[in-house]
Amino acid sequence: MTDYVQVLTTVDSAEDAERLGRGIVGTRLAACVQIVGPIQSLYWWQNKVEDAQEWQLLVKTATARLPELEQHIKTNHTYDEFFEERAHLRLPLPTLQPACDCLKLRQPHREFRLAEHHESVLSDS
Repeated sequence: MTDYVQVLTTVDSAEDAERLGRGIVGTRLAACVQIVGPIQSLYWWQNKVEDAQEWQLLVKTATARLPELEQHIKTNHTYDEFFEERAHLRLPLPTLQPACDCLKLRQPHREFRLAEHHESVLSDS
């Protein structure tokens, strides 16, 4: 099993994206949440195609934290039937460490230590 996963979810406003993202990182359920948007989403919902403006959250976390993260999203997400009807996506991140090393090399002027943040997510302290 991969040590890290990326979870993708969407919300309907920038404010909800920031609130959900801050809640996830603030409770150390993920090392990083990236907010992208607005984006246009086309999806099948209640027997028709919907078109909506949304904000996408890309959540990087340890596999061990995934059940807690999913519960947090379910509890704090603004879509009423989100987990029952709308999909969220989990992607394994098997190459996270090499990617972090590459970012450190390309951006030496930044104190970019994503690997350390991921370690803090793995620990309970």
